[in-house]
Amino acid sequence: MFRRRKNEDDVADDLADDLADDSGDDLGDDLTDEVTDDLTDEQTDDTGDDSSPSRDDEGPADPGLPQGPWDVEDAPDDGITRLDLGSMRIPGLPGMEIQVNLDEAGGSVVAVTAVMGPSSLQLQAFAAPRREGIWGEVRRELAAEITRDGGLADAEDSPTGPSLRAKIPFPQPNGATALAPVRFIGTDGPRWFLRGVLTGPAATEPAAAEPLLGVFTGTVVVRGSEAHAPREPLLLRLPVNPADAAAEDGSGVDSQGRPMDRDPLDISGTGQQITEIR
Repeated sequence: MFRRRKNEDDVADDLADDLADDSGDDLGDDLTDEVTDDLTDEQTDDTGDDSSPSRDDEGPADPGLPQGPWDVEDAPDDGITRLDLGSMRIPGLPGMEIQVNLDEAGGSVVAVTAVMGPSSLQLQAFAAPRREGIWGEVRRELAAEITRDGGLADAEDSPTGPSLRAKIPFPQPNGATALAPVRFIGTDGPRWFLRGVLTGPAATEPAAAEPLLGVFTGTVVVRGSEAHAPREPLLLRLPVNPADAAAEDGSGVDSQGRPMDRDPLDISGTGQQITEIR
């Protein structure tokens, strides 16, 4: 089920204003009202070895155990129903709300946010170079932006690997400034990078973060074979019913030419709700 609502004027709105870059080279040009990064652009590299980059820095807390996020070519046959949003397939949890963040101007999907009570996890997937990951560089750039704007940022290990814990300044109604906690997590995959932003109690409390970290590590990224400049957002779309869409045109593929071989998320069975946010 879909319903439309306007974003609340919360900490995430100010994150977007603080981290947005007018140069047009950042990761999140018109991303969402949750958070936006200022990242430098790179030149497309479509030649050379197509091997997957190694996970950044120290990797997961327990490197002996297989852990996502997964590339679509390596996704486990775990029986988990995932919501197919084009470049990302996101696992569902009982009681979790999925917010599909839409660009106000064009109506395109720019990010997806999983909400569990007062906590949230925003997910975005980006193209990356063939030979190296970008999460280490992204963390350093984020930390520099946040501290420059009067916030605090510290690198730390997390169950998903290296992360960035931060406190972002935002104005209060009385004119004062307060610091809001957020945590940035990320994973480098084969020619893609998945970024997550935890807000609310999940940014500081391990128990609150645990289910949302499970959503992050359970996400499957579909990079596709299209040419993309590094750090270019990978295409997202609103969820569709594969059977209905295939029946309409008889092609069995979606608008991006991908086979629609996944069942839609059983929202009624998981107690979830999908919300469009502009």
